[in-house]
Amino acid sequence: MPTESNLDKISVLLVDDSPIFRKQIKAFLETSPVIDKVVEAGNGLEALGQVLSSPPDVVLMDLEMPYMDGLTALGHLLSHHPLPVIALSELAEESGYRFFDALKVGAVDFMAKGALLSLPDPGESRQVLLGKILAASGMTIAPRRGFEPQSYLHSLGKASDVVFCEDCGHRQVLVDDLLEGGAIVCSQCDDLILFGKDERHIFNNFATVLVGDGSSFANLLDIIPNLSQKMPGSIICVIDAPIVSVDSFTHYLASMSPLPVQRAVDGISVAGGNCYVAASAERICLRSSGTSLKLEQLAELAPGIGPMDVMIASVSKVFRKKSAVVVLSALGGDSLRGVGQLVKNGGSAVVLREASCLYADTAQAVGSKFTLAEKTVEEIVQLVYSFHLSSKLTRMA
Repeated sequence: MPTESNLDKISVLLVDDSPIFRKQIKAFLETSPVIDKVVEAGNGLEALGQVLSSPPDVVLMDLEMPYMDGLTALGHLLSHHPLPVIALSELAEESGYRFFDALKVGAVDFMAKGALLSLPDPGESRQVLLGKILAASGMTIAPRRGFEPQSYLHSLGKASDVVFCEDCGHRQVLVDDLLEGGAIVCSQCDDLILFGKDERHIFNNFATVLVGDGSSFANLLDIIPNLSQKMPGSIICVIDAPIVSVDSFTHYLASMSPLPVQRAVDGISVAGGNCYVAASAERICLRSSGTSLKLEQLAELAPGIGPMDVMIASVSKVFRKKSAVVVLSALGGDSLRGVGQLVKNGGSAVVLREASCLYADTAQAVGSKFTLAEKTVEEIVQLVYSFHLSSKLTRMA
């Protein structure tokens, strides 16, 4: 993460329809030795004009403005002139859907305006804002363009299913063309094998854990909605953020993901083709219970062991080499021990590239410790597909 001692001076575009708010925040920012200048805009249209004439390093964008609101301006900006944008809102809570909308469009972080104006002393919140600006200035933002998960499926070849002949027990592999049900002739005994899609069962023989803090919400919004519910195996996300924020984020993520997304809670069964989201404070791990897998909430953790370590290690214990971990944006936090155990057991570890992390501390530490190449969001989606499609969908005849 850039700091005041190792960073070139930053130019900021402050976009807000309130002259009073702009005056207060500009005056505060200009007291920092790392801020070069603060340019103002009163609405989204003015902001786009300012970016064309003099692109800033970071944009602070109010979401509620006349003429052109912040979300609309954000979409135009990131399509044509991608820059790090921190969303501001007077109406939204820190865990509100409006901020998640901004992250989905392409903002890198968000902050409630109320905290910046709170009395008697808003200084602490304003220092938090300055820290967010410093972090955002080190990011590289790519133009926002959608990518279809199906393209990854095709590039990886056809998915396969297995059916078993009741007569002779011979196992036969199916390809995509037959996955929705039908009949084939057993290649061993010529018996007719009938199967239908209602009998489809997604094998849960691979699991990927994604870890990060609240700054990884944007990363997850670029990854999870691009995964298919037909993908075998399960996805588990552990987020170091307040439980109320993780609750809201999970509901938001579920509303736009083809992959079923639900909160990870004590005792829930883990099924293939599903995504489970846990807050790190909940101390959730994976347990094998007979023929099923369940999530379990631990009463306490051993000294020196963090909740991300526990989840990663527990998944690795169950799935061994058929497990993976993806380290996203996070400021500090645990995971080194868990990743070490997973790698030792033959699993795969991936880190998001530094330029796509608001806070790259954890990804850098893991990448350096285990000599891992950084990956873009698009590459991570493709890797998760390749990991999970190495396992199979199984349908019993």
